[in-house]
Amino acid sequence: MTALSCMEEDVLRCCGSKRFAKEMVSASPFTDLDHALRSARDIWFNKVDVVGWLEAFAAHPAIGATSPSVSQWSKEEQSAAMATANNSALQELMEWNSRYREKFGFVFIICASGRGTPEILAELKKRYLNRPIVELEMGAQEEMKIIELRLARLFNSDAGSNIPVTTGLPVSSPTKPEGNSHSTRPPITTHVLDVACGSPASGMEVHLEMWKGTQQHPSFTNRESTDWMLIGSSITNTDGRSGPLMGIAKHITPGFYRISFNTGKYAPSGFFPYVSLVFQAGWGAYMRIWIETRIKDAGHGLAYPIHIPFFLPFSLDLVRSSLLLDRVHLVLAFEHFMASSSQNASNDGSTNQVLVEDCRFTRILTLNRPQQLNALSSPMIMKLLKLFVAYEKDSDVKLLIVKGIGRAFSAGGDVAAVVQSVNQGHWTLGAEFFRNEYTLNYIIATYSKPQVSILDGIVMGGGAGISIHGRFRVVTEKTVFAMPETSLGFFPDIGASYFLSRLPGFFGEYVGLTGARLDGAEMVACGLATHFVRSMNLTYLEDLLTKVETSDPFVICARIDQFSQMVPLKASSAYNRLDIIDKCFSRETVEDIICALEKESASMADEWIVVAIQALKKASPLSLKITLRSIREGRLQGVDRCLMKDFRLCCHILRSEASNDFSEGCRAILVDKDRNPKWEPSRLDLVDSKVLDQYFAKVDDANWEELKLPSRCSLDAKYVSKL
Repeated sequence: MTALSCMEEDVLRCCGSKRFAKEMVSASPFTDLDHALRSARDIWFNKVDVVGWLEAFAAHPAIGATSPSVSQWSKEEQSAAMATANNSALQELMEWNSRYREKFGFVFIICASGRGTPEILAELKKRYLNRPIVELEMGAQEEMKIIELRLARLFNSDAGSNIPVTTGLPVSSPTKPEGNSHSTRPPITTHVLDVACGSPASGMEVHLEMWKGTQQHPSFTNRESTDWMLIGSSITNTDGRSGPLMGIAKHITPGFYRISFNTGKYAPSGFFPYVSLVFQAGWGAYMRIWIETRIKDAGHGLAYPIHIPFFLPFSLDLVRSSLLLDRVHLVLAFEHFMASSSQNASNDGSTNQVLVEDCRFTRILTLNRPQQLNALSSPMIMKLLKLFVAYEKDSDVKLLIVKGIGRAFSAGGDVAAVVQSVNQGHWTLGAEFFRNEYTLNYIIATYSKPQVSILDGIVMGGGAGISIHGRFRVVTEKTVFAMPETSLGFFPDIGASYFLSRLPGFFGEYVGLTGARLDGAEMVACGLATHFVRSMNLTYLEDLLTKVETSDPFVICARIDQFSQMVPLKASSAYNRLDIIDKCFSRETVEDIICALEKESASMADEWIVVAIQALKKASPLSLKITLRSIREGRLQGVDRCLMKDFRLCCHILRSEASNDFSEGCRAILVDKDRNPKWEPSRLDLVDSKVLDQYFAKVDDANWEELKLPSRCSLDAKYVSKL
């Protein structure tokens, strides 16, 4: 049989991804069409990244488009749709195409060959309800079907109508043959039934992983082991069924698998916040159920496909019942994690508060206290510190991604716990919290490997400390940044005097003193952020970043640039008032700053000036004095000196030597929420300059020690400053 070869321009007619075309040319010649299709599937799902997928999508016209630029192949593939469409149907199709593209950012991809307009329109409406990451995968699956049909035409074969098509990521196959050669669904599937209400559980997050550890069997005591490799994720539909967790294949790679259900997110009041089932699939495997009590095996042989039903509310009896009802043939282990009032599963309380995902050369750290807006607890800080130190020494780790669950990246440190210890007379416990936090800030600020912080929501205080000091800060249309400490009787710490003092003009003084909130566009404009990416594209960006194999910041920056965009500032933006800010906030004292703002307000009607004045007058006078001096000193200090200064300041504040403003501010804003703190001193002119000097001096306590930061002098100078 003659070998099948191809040219790059020919493959581009089949798929608009240049990476796909180049890989296909490199893989050719092919022994036959089946060989070509198998290679195409492997390349499309394993070698072409998200950007390549989007490039291929962009080469397609919208379904029903009549532009002269539409290729002949596209016209022929859509011929059935066009033949069954009247004007009203075409109009509705175009309207839904527009809505789809506005939501997802790419055209609706579907293998239209042989499908009529009603069928296509119904599918479009159905898929419009998907999340972006789910729809991206659906589009990739449909694109693969189109590629297969076009490759068949390219190689002059009539096998196109008999080509098996894929619907997800492929899995590797053992050499042992399977009886059925035409799979119609992935080897591992699940559905969830909520028996409490007698209906399918829709909206349940499901994750499928495979054990890649060096041990023969996985450990069932550490759910966050980095030896688990994520294969696929999905959310159950209205029927309680998950989407594709893996690709359609005749075989499944033998080994241990873990399927996890986010029961806590589905039903926050439930007893089990997370349930995972671990099973072994392979030739000759038998079913065993491992719970903490080691239930014996049920003795069934392995069969395909594997379908795992899951009943809610969760109980061990329901697990047994579901297995017996559906005769699941696999080796199965069960992990459950019981909820407590404050800490889950770990002695240090951090296991569930910081989630760790191992993606080849990338580590994803996810802050997981959504109910507290991911406020940094002491266990979280210690775990992050441990991870950052370990990953810097690990040559297999090239990149760190830090993000948060819920509507916040992190709203700051858990100051409520700190104030509680201070009010109980244990100020040194609070000091230890800040000592560890500032050490973490310094490690991040001088880190030798790139860190990408995904700031898709609230980022304030301590949240800024673990992100702004990093190499890349990605913001979205949902980002809200602020350093609101002066309204709490504190000051912008976490080394903020280092990065605020380096913003354009005196914008840093404005942000630090007023606690003004900035959106994503303003953060990019002033330099606090490096990239603006739409929230809906973050999943695609994250997927692309997990494929990097280098710590080269230029390579990583180029990846982020592919999704980054420029966004205009709002007319009300403070950054549009930079000339006024420089004029007023460059004054020597806080009193002079307020006076200058009041003069500007008298000469021009601008609501922004009024808001700035009100913020300054509501803040703690002592905090304002400390903040202005700290930022001014920060202009001439490195990040290490700024953090050491912050530690001195916070220790004086925790000791309540000259003022109780920190406790009072937290009472008024966080506890009683009357928003009417009684500051002492109550006015700026009552703040004694000698008392202010005392806050910047060493603490007069025999047991007190300065902040001692780890030695980083061996680092290249380029790692010291990220701004």
